[in-house]
Amino acid sequence: EKSNLILDSGFKRISYVASGRKISDKEFNVVSQALKELNEERDNFHVCVSLGLLTKDQINTLKELNVERIHNNLESSRDYFKNICTTHSYDEKLDTINMIDNENLMICSGGIFGMGESFEDRIDLALQLRDLGVKSIPINVLNPIKGTPVENNEILSNDEVCRLIAIFRFINPDAFIRMAGGRALLGDNGR
Repeated sequence: EKSNLILDSGFKRISYVASGRKISDKEFNVVSQALKELNEERDNFHVCVSLGLLTKDQINTLKELNVERIHNNLESSRDYFKNICTTHSYDEKLDTINMIDNENLMICSGGIFGMGESFEDRIDLALQLRDLGVKSIPINVLNPIKGTPVENNEILSNDEVCRLIAIFRFINPDAFIRMAGGRALLGDNGR
């Protein structure tokens, strides 16, 4: 009998994640094939993907392959986005999120905080996510890496992260808000 690490491990959720603006058609086909194989052996766990910008056809394919949630971070407010991303526009992100919503798939979208954005930018992002009806919001804290444009940014304090989460909770009372990237930088690991 063939053992499957994913199925035998007790995982409840698996997510396929890619970096960059969007994946190529070849990469999308590889992910699709992996999802097909996973569906053949699936037993009581959920599948999510984070693949960057997507087309309507790609979203439909993912839906047919039983993907439940698609992640696409807005990263920051519309006003601050241009300071951190030059490969695509905020509107392209919104287009992808709206197509995901139109296909009745769950949306996961949040931001990265500590990139130099203002507190108003953080509030604007929380309001945008509320207006989009996003129910899964990851909070990522920037981990400044040497050699990047944000290498000298100060790491957010626990108190500032707690205020940030409180504001997101107030603006998005029905959303699942969770600590994601950078939680190890916090004194309590983001608990």
